[in-house]
Amino acid sequence: MGFTQSKSKQSKTTTPKPKCIKTTTSVGITTTRIFAILIFAFLAITQNGIAQNSANVANQQQLVDAILDTTVTIINFTANITLTTTPAGGIAINNNRILTINGNGWEISGNVERRILNVTTGAKVTINNLTLKDGYTATPDFFSDGAVRVSDAGTILTANNYTF
Repeated sequence: MGFTQSKSKQSKTTTPKPKCIKTTTSVGITTTRIFAILIFAFLAITQNGIAQNSANVANQQQLVDAILDTTVTIINFTANITLTTTPAGGIAINNNRILTINGNGWEISGNVERRILNVTTGAKVTINNLTLKDGYTATPDFFSDGAVRVSDAGTILTANNYTF
């Protein structure tokens, strides 16, 4: 009796060598592009190095809260607002505050009883597309009447597409 030996072919299992890792998303955006987009987005939400935090306001309390919140840099009106309980001297915007108020075509009224805004102490306020009406204070001096009072050195009020 003879003995036969057969050679069996063994299949080699090999682990593929790692390829150079490309940092590309499934839609073909490279990491460099993503980084550039993030930088652009950061720059788009900052103004003068200050992060932009916005508040939408539709009533007096929301407006006062947004002005008092020093982290808010943009206020967007979403309705007409009539002031009824704010200080007669107006809502104070001060302490070197940088603030943009976007009226979006709405209006704010002092209700013929009070000033609307009192911008002081180095504040830089921009008002866009807002009607300010019926602002009044009863104190009879040169600086008292009107919808907005701007005072103190370094204070800037810029108004674009507005009605006083």
